[in-house]
Amino acid sequence: MGIEAAIAVVAVVGGAAASNKQSQAAESQRKGRKTARAGEAASEAQNLRQQVREERVKRAQLISASQASGAAGSSGEAGSLSALKTSVGSNIAFSREQTLRADSISGNLQSAADANADAQEIGAFTNLATTSISAFK
Repeated sequence: MGIEAAIAVVAVVGGAAASNKQSQAAESQRKGRKTARAGEAASEAQNLRQQVREERVKRAQLISASQASGAAGSSGEAGSLSALKTSVGSNIAFSREQTLRADSISGNLQSAADANADAQEIGAFTNLATTSISAFK
């Protein structure tokens, strides 16, 4: 029975090591996702600041042009400023939607990877149990 016991020990140690490595891999994936999301958030914030800067410059140009032409306070000026705000708001909303969609996709992929790691761990445990039982027959 010495060989069977050695086989069982090797199977137990191997199964435990595989399970540990799978857990480490899943944790690394989660950390990678957090890092990627932080980068996406920084990029989104930069995009938002750029949109606001551009809107301010265009608004100043519109007001200056209206004053130079004597149309300051006119309905044309108000309409142009309103259209500018609508355009910028739409661009910002679209950017945020894209970021949320990417985050959702990333979360779903992470969930799938976690489930796959769990399945592999269960498979390793099943193989370990089968090997151990076979060793003692």
